[in-house]
Amino acid sequence: MSFGPTKPKEILKFLLGNEREPYPFARAVSLLTFCTWMRWPNDPEVVQDAHIHALASSVILQRDRGKSIKTPLSLEILCDALIHPRITGLYHMEEPALEPITDIVSFFMFCPGALKPSLLKARHFINANGFVPEDLTDDAEKKKYRKGKTVSKAVWREQAISGPFLWAGQFFEEDYDLLELTPDEPESVFAAAQFLDERTRFERFLGVALFCQNKLARLLDPSAAEIRFLEFPKEIKPIDPEIGTFDESQLKIMKGYRAPT
Repeated sequence: MSFGPTKPKEILKFLLGNEREPYPFARAVSLLTFCTWMRWPNDPEVVQDAHIHALASSVILQRDRGKSIKTPLSLEILCDALIHPRITGLYHMEEPALEPITDIVSFFMFCPGALKPSLLKARHFINANGFVPEDLTDDAEKKKYRKGKTVSKAVWREQAISGPFLWAGQFFEEDYDLLELTPDEPESVFAAAQFLDERTRFERFLGVALFCQNKLARLLDPSAAEIRFLEFPKEIKPIDPEIGTFDESQLKIMKGYRAPT
């Protein structure tokens, strides 16, 4: 019985394929593994651990539904995951933890091309509260939206490859539940299975992520990118989310940018 893919490219190929599932909820387990990769794209041990936890969650779901249990999860593999966890705490990330990377990606998505968006300009814009909601007036709350330059550098280095997926999932409310799915909750297995039943919705999510990735690759200076973006399955085509651009107050922030000397 196949254990299932854990690398993002292979996971997407499996999720979009038509082959029979090797065990119950195999595609749901793979989607939960992919959602974990979106949060920790440069930590394969965490992703592998998440895959095992998702398999364990699928076993619990099968049991609770009165089904006969079928899984490639061996006792040895499960014990190793329990005794040697690769992550401390939960697999879930609250929205504020994802804001630094999605803010950077959002900058490139909304900034007019004529302003030649760059990582330096993104940090300037974010540090100037460019994405603070207009109805937020409390100074203490505003500070929560500021992302330090050193933090932005670390975030870009650690999460840039999955940034387009995080942005596609967070920006569009209908797909936000993807960012809520975690491998250590049986309920997430069922929710992931339901999500995959809506194939057009999943393909739209991937199409928007591909559009985002293509735009990033086009706008980023090659010397600043330092990243190899994910190769999408050929059947996925970019989908333009048809978003707007900066308003007058945001354009004013951009006018205040001065290149470092």
